[in-house]
Amino acid sequence: MKHTVFYGDEDSSDFPIAVLIKESAFKVKELQQYYIDPLRARGITENIVVYSLTYNEKGKTPVKFAAPHIENLTKAFEARNTKTVLVADSPYFKLLTKVVKVPSAYGYVLPSVHDDTNMVVSVNYQALFYDDTLLAKLNTSLDTLAKSVNDTYTAVGQNVIKYSEYPKTLEAIRKAVAKLQQHSALSCDIEAFSLKFYEAFIGTIGFAWSDSEGISFPCKYGNSAIYEEIKDILREFFETYKGTIIYQNGNYDIKVLVYELYMDNLLDYPGTVRGVEILTKRIHDTKLIAYLAKNSTATQTYGLKALAHEYLGRYAEEDINDITKIPIEDLLPYNLKDCLGTFWVFNKYYPIMLADNQREPYESIFLPSVPLILIMELVGIPLDMNRVNEVDGLLTAIKNSALDRIHKFSLIKKFERLRQRTLMKTANKKLVKKIHPLSHFEEEAKFNPGSGPQLQTLLHEVMGLPVIDYTKTRQPATGKETLIKHIDNLKYQYNITEEELK
Repeated sequence: MKHTVFYGDEDSSDFPIAVLIKESAFKVKELQQYYIDPLRARGITENIVVYSLTYNEKGKTPVKFAAPHIENLTKAFEARNTKTVLVADSPYFKLLTKVVKVPSAYGYVLPSVHDDTNMVVSVNYQALFYDDTLLAKLNTSLDTLAKSVNDTYTAVGQNVIKYSEYPKTLEAIRKAVAKLQQHSALSCDIEAFSLKFYEAFIGTIGFAWSDSEGISFPCKYGNSAIYEEIKDILREFFETYKGTIIYQNGNYDIKVLVYELYMDNLLDYPGTVRGVEILTKRIHDTKLIAYLAKNSTATQTYGLKALAHEYLGRYAEEDINDITKIPIEDLLPYNLKDCLGTFWVFNKYYPIMLADNQREPYESIFLPSVPLILIMELVGIPLDMNRVNEVDGLLTAIKNSALDRIHKFSLIKKFERLRQRTLMKTANKKLVKKIHPLSHFEEEAKFNPGSGPQLQTLLHEVMGLPVIDYTKTRQPATGKETLIKHIDNLKYQYNITEEELK
């Protein structure tokens, strides 16, 4: 190691705690401020040693480059009886623990794959200068290490569910949903079969009235036979509930609920409006709240798993993109934890948003945008189908009239005769005994103004106009701009009037 600094009895052979940080951040004053003093404040009295971490000239840590350094660290840990290591560096933490997703490791004590030490991931203090929201992760890591050393550690997210209920029969679901009416605020979350709302269905649904109490139950998944009856129960609940419902990224959950509970098909605009009105009458969205509360220009993650990680820890199911791969006994607690996490995120970030004077934009801009965006996502541009059919008839008549005029031009007739003969020759070459007469190709030979190859033939073979533009594939161009360039040729060579050109 290029740099080493000791905190405690330097003559001792025991340094139970080590801190690893990249060489460019190895500044004694800052190490004391951000790591040592906070650990002492958390009751850590043991000797602490800090080692620097090396990077190559490109600022990377490939395995072959880091391997010798990790070997030296391992020897140092053994020599100084180090048992717990705070790793303030994501690349080295991955190498030391083989963890793939570092953000999900905060709040956990993980074994090293190289020796008998325990690893705790932390934040390089320098990153706080660019993103002060990382201070929460730094504190989480220091809390985790202190609890581990003081034998009070339990993995983050353990035992968060204090009350749960997972009704499965229609009567049990009806009773459980009825009891929700007594709560003034609920969080809500669904698990579905697809990210496409029209294929998603309500797989399961959960509600929570605190960050540790709630229910979840199967709907389409596990209860297909009574799915319609469950939808009736949910529809009645949402229409009669007088409290506030909290969602995390409600534009997905609400969209599926509107489609399933109120829309007969993708064109059911009245059902869309009614559903959106009912399901957005009194809501909060923790994704919007967290965005305003963090109020940061740094890259942020606003997904529930990231926002609630310090409370729920790692609870994501690997197969959540296909809920049919998750047994219902596992999916229902997962669904409930989403609800608990949503409630916890609301309790954490809503006061921060208010303290930062962000209530006005939240209530006047962000929340009102939810129903507007929902309608756009559900039905796109709402159209009056009666008027669409009426206009379709008018436009079809205009199109047919224009085609009739086009087909009366002598040049078009000449083109069609040429094309008719070409089609006949091409077809009859493939026939052995039976051949088709010229009249057989009359309908097929009709000029199609939307065909690029036919326009090429008309312009350059029939009319004899020069090729003046090319496409990217080096074919004669027939687009609008090119046709405009041919106008003068058409007027003078064929004596075509301006009216006819239009």
